[in-house]
Amino acid sequence: MRGALALAAAASLALTGCGGRGGAETAVVPTEPVQGGTAVVGFFSDLDGLNEFIATDANATAVMEHMLYVPLLRWGEDLQIEGRLAKSWDFSDDRRTITMQLRDDVRWHDGVPTTAEDVKYSFDMFMTPELAYPDQGALRHIESVEVLGPHEIRFRFSRAYADQLAHLRKVIMPKHLLEGIAAGEMEAADFNRSPVGNGPFRFVRWKQQQEVVFEANPDFFDGRPHVDRVVIRIVPDQTALETALRAGQMDLVERLRFEAVGPLRDDPRVQVFTVPQRGYQFLGWNTRNPLFTKADVRKAMTLAIDRQRILDALVFGEGRVTASPIMSLSPFYAKDIEPHPYDPDEARRILEAEGWYDRDGDGVLERDGEKFEFVLVTNLGNRLREDTLVMIQDDLRKIGVSVVPSVREWSVFLDDIKGKRFDAFHMGWESDFIVSLYDTFHSESIEEKYNMGSYSHPRVDELIDAGDTARTSEAAAPHWRELQAQLHDEQPYSILYELDYSVGVSQRLQGVHVDVRSIFIAVEDWWIAPDGRKYAS
Repeated sequence: MRGALALAAAASLALTGCGGRGGAETAVVPTEPVQGGTAVVGFFSDLDGLNEFIATDANATAVMEHMLYVPLLRWGEDLQIEGRLAKSWDFSDDRRTITMQLRDDVRWHDGVPTTAEDVKYSFDMFMTPELAYPDQGALRHIESVEVLGPHEIRFRFSRAYADQLAHLRKVIMPKHLLEGIAAGEMEAADFNRSPVGNGPFRFVRWKQQQEVVFEANPDFFDGRPHVDRVVIRIVPDQTALETALRAGQMDLVERLRFEAVGPLRDDPRVQVFTVPQRGYQFLGWNTRNPLFTKADVRKAMTLAIDRQRILDALVFGEGRVTASPIMSLSPFYAKDIEPHPYDPDEARRILEAEGWYDRDGDGVLERDGEKFEFVLVTNLGNRLREDTLVMIQDDLRKIGVSVVPSVREWSVFLDDIKGKRFDAFHMGWESDFIVSLYDTFHSESIEEKYNMGSYSHPRVDELIDAGDTARTSEAAAPHWRELQAQLHDEQPYSILYELDYSVGVSQRLQGVHVDVRSIFIAVEDWWIAPDGRKYAS
């Protein structure tokens, strides 16, 4: 998901990522970066595609934004928008038009120049309804995109609002390679797994569920990256990934298990970077399922789950219970709205008021001959989520609700929830630094794949529209506060918690910087000393 924080307020966010090295002294290495070597990165699930038009996976997005492509704009270290493909821009007096000058030294990896035609093509495709682009709602106020010259582009908006520039922060795709593919057929395009980018690394090969390989782009406008190759290895077992990190078979492992963080911080072979999660973990309810049509029943589910117990048992203090789909890093987060407490007695009272009783004494509530039983799904490979399902099953059993946990391979899981073939699901949204809830909660998105729960409420629609079109962050703030209160009452999601997550990095991999933006934020600066190289380039 690509939504989340108003630009004017973004500067107030401090980057809290920090690198902690192990206790022992490291080996002597060159003090300046040197060229060469292969960095191996471990992911526990495969990417869903390397095409901005269809990708929804957070890791795929990170790879696209920082390795494979050059986005039009990006977040800087101070969380203000800065240019990438765009080198400068100007607003019209009424702020309804943005004219951009593009770099003229960016080429696709097949040698074709990247131009304003690619930008126009990309935004036109983003806004094509048949594509169902995940952030399509954020672009609904763009009236037109006009090419003024090979490296000049103009965006016209229906109105001025606070996040215009932030909504243009998109990865641009190659027109000459994709324009022959219809929007409705883009998900099946061969390009998705054999992409041609224009960023610091070029795509080499992809062995599904095994590895994705990239090589340094020698012609990159910012200079050739230091390492020759980055190999992403897919290992659907977090313990195995951490073992490989300790053994020197991995150089970077994202999202360490929480119980592994302390021991790895004491390991002299490993650096640990801990950063706040840009988002939250939640349960999503299918509001078209008769069990979850009513807000009170969804609220009862939240009241019956002991979220703090889950954090204490599984996360080792690396997280916090939260109440809102707006991340707590945001100045718009409503601190005065307390998370619903753990209150199974109130949950039972609500369900009894809805006619649910254990009439046959088997421990499961029933109504009109139907048991209160549902399947709760999550993705294979994420041990925390798998264990969370078991604890939720235990909590809901105590109020007479029968939960059947189901764990599915990542691509199957995504296909099922985007296709709305579920009772309830557990996953997380990883968001950006602007508030953007249109695609997940607005009625206009109810038939789209990112309003997964098919949720609809007229007041929620009004508040999303008002916040999205406010001229300033200050004007948007009261709408975002009321929206959070409304969603807190409605519980289309049972928000569980936010997490701090840790990344393990081998001491042989130098120049690594990890912060709240990405694990790949400094991938161009990674380097490996000659005596630390293990793989042929």
